[in-house]
Amino acid sequence: KRMRRQTTLNADYVGFDCPDYFVVGYGMDVAHAFRELPFVGVVKGDA
Repeated sequence: KRMRRQTTLNADYVGFDCPDYFVVGYGMDVAHAFRELPFVGVVKGDA
């Protein structure tokens, strides 16, 4: 998330740019839920 970055970072490889939303899937979770999703999704409201 480029918007939230506090320091300069030049990555050699970038998979995708992520908007400034809370995302889940592919190992990212909210309260241990949604971690096993085979895609990246956006959490809207209270999860």
